[in-house]
Formats: sequence, structure tokens, C-alpha cells
Amino acid sequence: MKTIFLIVVSGLVLSSCSFYNIKSQQDSSEAVATQQKKSFMDIEYAPEVTRSYQVIGTLRVKTERNRDWDDVIRKMKMEAAVMGGDAVTDIILDPEMRKDKNANKKLRVDYIGQVIVYQP
Repeated sequence: MKTIFLIVVSGLVLSSCSFYNIKSQQDSSEAVATQQKKSFMDIEYAPEVTRSYQVIGTLRVKTERNRDWDDVIRKMKMEAAVMGGDAVTDIILDPEMRKDKNANKKLRVDYIGQVIVYQP
């Protein structure tokens, strides 16, 4: 019985759990007529935007430092779909973390991005 208990406790303690903390904020003071997208697959990641657009919100994703970039993008796209955006752009590492001398020692990092809708 002790062996089973130790195995279960060791498994729980030594396993790595991964979680995201996602916050979104509506930036536009004007009401933008947007609809929630059906899927995050409808949202694009646009590092450079060549069309006219309006920023409708800001996303902040807090995650472990070792998470894959594609995972961060996927989480941002999911939240942008809920907000009714067309794309996510201008994703940066939180400027406050870049000023911190011990930023590389931290286990968690913040990414900030803009949710946009394209203008017709």
C-alpha cells in the first residue's frame, strides 16, 4: 500500500503541468460590430498587416517560458475568436519583463498582442 501511495505521490509531484493565463481587454471606445468566430482556425496571425484595420482589443498570455511559439499563437487565436477579431498582430514579450535583469531565470513569461478587425 505504501508503494502505491509513493508512486502516485511521486507521479503528481514530478509531472509537469502546463497552464496558461489569458486576459483580454477591449481597447476600442467605439462599439465595433463584430461576431464571435466559429473557430480559432478562422483567425490569422499577421506579423505584418498590409490592409486597413482597427484594433479592437489587447491580449495578454502568461505561460511557461519553455512553451512552443505555436501554442502561444493558438491560445491568442482562440481568445481573438471569442472577441470577434479577424487577426492577431504585434505580439511582443512584455516590456516589463525585458527590463528585468532576472527575466531569463523566470519560469513564466508574458506575451502581449493586438486583436484587429479588417476594414472593408
